[in-house]
Amino acid sequence: MRKLKYYMASTVDGFICHEDGSVNGFLEQGPHVTDYLESLKTWFDVALMGRKTYEFGFQFGVTNPYYRVKN
Repeated sequence: MRKLKYYMASTVDGFICHEDGSVNGFLEQGPHVTDYLESLKTWFDVALMGRKTYEFGFQFGVTNPYYRVKN
């Protein structure tokens, strides 16, 4: 049986963005970002993302954010 790792960004109140849909409350730099990006190289072989997350990236031209793994 394969292991499942659940990795997500969320605020303390359980949201990933502000009520207006902006995500400017998340820090874009720091050790947590480096750790996350490094983990993508070795920990995962499949990524699953929700429709709204995909659509958010798509509006900026991001169509395959997890290009190293199946998604």
